[in-house]
Amino acid sequence: MPPFFDRVQFHDALQNQAIPVLEALVANGNLHNRSFRRFEREDPPPYASSTESEEFSDDVLAPPPPCSELPGELKAIMEQPINDDEMKDLACDMGSILDPVDFYHTEAKREESRVEEYRSNKIFGGVEGSRRCGVLVRHNVKRRWEKLGIWNPEWGFAGRNVQPNDDAYRWKWRWDQQAVDDSESAGYAEQLVARALRLRQNLRRGEKAPVLPQSCLEQDATASQAESFIISRPWFIFRIELAEERTRYDRLSVDEKRRYPHSARKQVIKWWKERGDWKEEFDRKNRVTSWKWRHESPSPEPEDLTSINNMKDSPLDTTDMDFTPSEIDDLETIELPSCDQPKGFWTIRRKDSGLRAPFPGQLLEPFQPPLPTPGSLLYVPPGSLPGRSIFEKTPSEKEHDEDSPQELEQNPPEPQRDTTSPPPQKPRRQRQRQPHRTESAQNRDQPPPLPRCSARIAGMKRPAEPLPSQATSNKKPRGRAAPKAAAPAAQPTTRETRRRKTRPVQARPPKIETETRHQRGRGRPRKENGPGTRSVVAKKKAARTPALAGPGRGGPAATGTPAGPRGRGRPRKSE
Repeated sequence: MPPFFDRVQFHDALQNQAIPVLEALVANGNLHNRSFRRFEREDPPPYASSTESEEFSDDVLAPPPPCSELPGELKAIMEQPINDDEMKDLACDMGSILDPVDFYHTEAKREESRVEEYRSNKIFGGVEGSRRCGVLVRHNVKRRWEKLGIWNPEWGFAGRNVQPNDDAYRWKWRWDQQAVDDSESAGYAEQLVARALRLRQNLRRGEKAPVLPQSCLEQDATASQAESFIISRPWFIFRIELAEERTRYDRLSVDEKRRYPHSARKQVIKWWKERGDWKEEFDRKNRVTSWKWRHESPSPEPEDLTSINNMKDSPLDTTDMDFTPSEIDDLETIELPSCDQPKGFWTIRRKDSGLRAPFPGQLLEPFQPPLPTPGSLLYVPPGSLPGRSIFEKTPSEKEHDEDSPQELEQNPPEPQRDTTSPPPQKPRRQRQRQPHRTESAQNRDQPPPLPRCSARIAGMKRPAEPLPSQATSNKKPRGRAAPKAAAPAAQPTTRETRRRKTRPVQARPPKIETETRHQRGRGRPRKENGPGTRSVVAKKKAARTPALAGPGRGGPAATGTPAGPRGRGRPRKSE
């Protein structure tokens, strides 16, 4: 009985082995009784079931050590030529290596590494420097491919995203213009790879087909000649031999691969060294990038990079590069501000960043949060919110400013009060700051304030345009107060405006006298013809209004009687 290693095998054993046996015991009574008597015996028979695996060998738990040399029977399997099914799979897998975008990307990345390793120049740093490097790399690759005769003049700048021909994924060889869409172009590449595999089908493992010397492709070459030139280049032959060796090794089983590991790359490099086709530059780059064989003319070396030493602020500083007009325009566009550059200039879209490899000079576009979709909580229909500047006032603020202009704030009207009602109690005021000495000196020449009067008289003599009140100190002096400079009768300050809003202010009678009087402090003014010093009681008696004398205290006034002093008490109301 084989061992069980997982739950799936346990489930299959119960369904296929245990349950059918139990159903047979239930259906057959004699078999059930016999089995029952067997298990009730005192000495059951010994268990004789086998526990060794019938499906797996001991090699699963302890595989043998790997061997270096393949045995003869395995080599015979690998020596067989590539059949049609394997050829079809290889053509499907390798069709992309003949696309212009694939090989241009490989060449451009290699040239970018060469520029960075040559010399670190500050003009190739940052966003603008990366774009300058992309233009320089494209210039060098273009000149090399023009010498080989494979450059298409209709190609633009791969990764620039300004013109339609900048899309390298739509590039086509100049002899492959009959393809309309991408599917036809991919089918053309697969047919070209299948053609190269059929030419090598009768070759033995590790054998090389003879190649006619051809250093470059002529401009008037036909499509067949151009295809023969492409599939006979060293970089293409190396990748074909590498794919064939891997396909042959995949014919072996899993146990055979585990026992005899094999590196297809090392084997192909060994064959190339034996034939004399391997170069030292291939060892440094670990890949074959040559376009010409040894028996052909020397391969066009990459462009000279010594002119980079003459570049200070821009690649245009040197005259040895021979930039084309389109390359000069692109370098000048890089120097412009980002707002003046085309949209998507040398950027790769975020949705394509995981599908397409960036070209030299291409950077990921800036992140922009997605707009809310209709129906979401953050969605706002276009035009529903009025556009307003940061410092612009809202409609409510404008309406508030119209209702309360600055003039009304500076000169607010005083509230009207009934003259017959008793004067309201003055609220306690806070102590005010004393005016500056310089202000006091300037106000000494101003006219003195008018005399005070009671609330009743002030209400009867209220002018049409009230005069502003003067700020006074918090303490009330007793007796005679020293002269003090008064504030100028000018426009009231903001603090005085707020004070008038909180408490009623007694208005002063209009100015009658034009004479200049000596300025005094708080208190009632003294009489002009009276003595210089008067008591407070005398001032209060003088402020009272004389009434007509009557026959008695509190009696009616006598007619024709001259006015005389009255007794004590409140003055009689005027009728």
